[in-house]
Amino acid sequence: MEFNDGNEWHYVTDPGAYLRERDMYEMRACSASGGRPFVDPEFYQQRDAMAGVRCFMAYQFPYQNAGSPEYQADFFCDTLGKLRPNEIIMLDTEARGGLSDPAGFLHRWCARAESRLNTLAVIYVPSALAGALTRAVTGPRLVKAPRYSGGPDRGAPPWWPYDIWQYTDRGWFPGSPHGPGDVNYTDLATEQILAHCRGDQDAARRRKVLLLND
Repeated sequence: MEFNDGNEWHYVTDPGAYLRERDMYEMRACSASGGRPFVDPEFYQQRDAMAGVRCFMAYQFPYQNAGSPEYQADFFCDTLGKLRPNEIIMLDTEARGGLSDPAGFLHRWCARAESRLNTLAVIYVPSALAGALTRAVTGPRLVKAPRYSGGPDRGAPPWWPYDIWQYTDRGWFPGSPHGPGDVNYTDLATEQILAHCRGDQDAARRRKVLLLND
């Protein structure tokens, strides 16, 4: 399965076109600037416009200087309110966020956000943080790993463990006026992703099989 992710610069303006092509959509909900968290200007519009997608993933980009993990998690949860039945969440850990202790931040953020929203987060693990955010650290959570191919097609997969692979920023982005955009690939179906993040035990067992074959 392939799906796209959006933000204030790159988003869907023709939801019908997107929904005819893709089952899942990802949207940045929160980031930070000047040490202060903010809501992505397109988030609420995109959340409503893409309400018909089978799986909608909202994510937060955290920064070291934007408050404690709990403060940033609360800002994120307050932005989302209550998760809708088709929604999951992701913590977008990036090296440029400057986190001094990525593993510690992850555990504290997840403890707050997951308990408030009653779900498991997906964790974004770039190569620069692969040593700090191993499977042992991310635990039962699904992992999204970016490794761009340099073109519209998939190239070599990430060398570190992953469940979802962000493989290009030049791929097909249905319903977007901005041209090619980020595309993600996963062997998991939308139902498996939703079930796993919501704590379905059958989904957890299916994922254990995937991990053994990873």
